[in-house]
Amino acid sequence: MSTPTNEPPSFQGEALPDLSDGLIARLFAEIRRRPVRSLLIAAGTGYLSGGGLSTRVTARVLGTGVQTALRLAIVPLFIDAVERALSNRGGLPALLPSTNNRIHKEMHS
Repeated sequence: MSTPTNEPPSFQGEALPDLSDGLIARLFAEIRRRPVRSLLIAAGTGYLSGGGLSTRVTARVLGTGVQTALRLAIVPLFIDAVERALSNRGGLPALLPSTNNRIHKEMHS
């Protein structure tokens, strides 16, 4: 009967130890390089595995995050579109070219 040891099992002639050693080394290197991100990932994983996804707090946080993301994405696009429309042809929108030509002629006649 063999006695248990604290050493990991050895796999002779297989690539598994090299893969796991490299993976562990990369994991710890990433933790040293970006500790805050690693901590946030661990906290988020614990929150989700603890059943936090179906709580009201999560719904509020996700709702606020979606609203903020939409504001950050939509507002600059809207501003750019308005600026382009106003700067095109002396301040006239470029939506209807025939109407713009008629209005432009009326303004300069």
